[in-house]
Amino acid sequence: MAPFSSAPEERNMYDTPTIFPEPLPLLRQFDAPAEIAMYYGFAPIKAPTISRTDRTDSKRFHAYDRSLFLCAPEEKTSLLRFYHANKFHKCSYPLLLFYARNKSVSGVSSDGNIHLGLDVIGASHSVADALTIQTAYCILREEGYQNLIVDVNSIGDRESIQRFERALIQFYRDRIGDLPPKFHDILKNDVFDMLQFSNDEICQRLNEEAPKAISYLSDASRHHFMDVLEHLEELGVPYRIKNTLVGNRNISSQTVFSIREMDDDFEEKTAPLAMGTRYNRLSRKIRLGHDISAVGISLSYTPRNKTRRQRKTPLQPKHFFAHLGDVARQKSLALIDELRIARIPVYHSLVRDKIREQLARAEQLKLPYTIIMGQKEAMENVVIVRNAHTRAQETVPLDQLVSYLKRYTM
Repeated sequence: MAPFSSAPEERNMYDTPTIFPEPLPLLRQFDAPAEIAMYYGFAPIKAPTISRTDRTDSKRFHAYDRSLFLCAPEEKTSLLRFYHANKFHKCSYPLLLFYARNKSVSGVSSDGNIHLGLDVIGASHSVADALTIQTAYCILREEGYQNLIVDVNSIGDRESIQRFERALIQFYRDRIGDLPPKFHDILKNDVFDMLQFSNDEICQRLNEEAPKAISYLSDASRHHFMDVLEHLEELGVPYRIKNTLVGNRNISSQTVFSIREMDDDFEEKTAPLAMGTRYNRLSRKIRLGHDISAVGISLSYTPRNKTRRQRKTPLQPKHFFAHLGDVARQKSLALIDELRIARIPVYHSLVRDKIREQLARAEQLKLPYTIIMGQKEAMENVVIVRNAHTRAQETVPLDQLVSYLKRYTM
């Protein structure tokens, strides 16, 4: 994914941005979180500019308790309006965005906490969900957090949500006498908020008995969710399905997720360090006229590494990774992560299906090498490395790819 043009440096992403094809990151100096995000294809941008309209609209979506929010709605409305106004839906590739949420380059606030955002806009495929989760997970690991686990759930598409909501409302209405009076108004406003309360003994008991969102998923939504879980398993990311994680019915759809740290006894050690959701439905709620596929995660944490790594020069990818088929796509994220660990940056188009579009993108970027994994290669655990200048290509086993690339292409 190509980043936004933001020159001169003081201009914001909303000031007539353009996409340019050069594989050039925006920030001349950046730290470990930005570096990890860029390895996975996210372009660093300045924090979204929140307009008065964004703030007004987002107030309509507030949960009973602001802390229950999985993502800042004003940021998401701002991003979607930017995407819509600049007609990026007509591009053949989605936007992968990384930004510091408190408008600083590093994301470090005055209290020493880090507030970051990751968003993929314009991609409906489940790999976008997994890519967002994996990137946030790696950032937290790099920042010194251990025993991390991903809590994940799915509330499905519009029809799935409506079926689940009706079942949930009926469940709590049948037990209205058991609920303390303070929860009656919450039930009227957004029944999903009821599932968020775990510090009330009565609500906690009822929530465990309440209908489960995954029981009401449509076939398409179930397939999407299973694909996300398969990607996490392929990556070796520990996860658990958390039925009470449902987001906000005005914003969330499909996958809802959070990342938290566990103690040695596998008990929850802290509040979530990162929370995210798909928000495909939000674009209609803010009157953009059509659904825009989007998924995002917000990170908020205190870095544990005393010395945060700094890089003074931007990375220059020499490789483009292209895939064909679901089996290849499932193995792609793990392969890109292996290359990241080896400090070999690659551009990719995992959210695209057509190999012709991916190869065209590789030519547009004018990178010297293309790494190709098709169905056959995925089954045989190999890739094809093609030289863009000579058109020569070589089949390389996956377990030898890192050493091959360092020896012959770096």
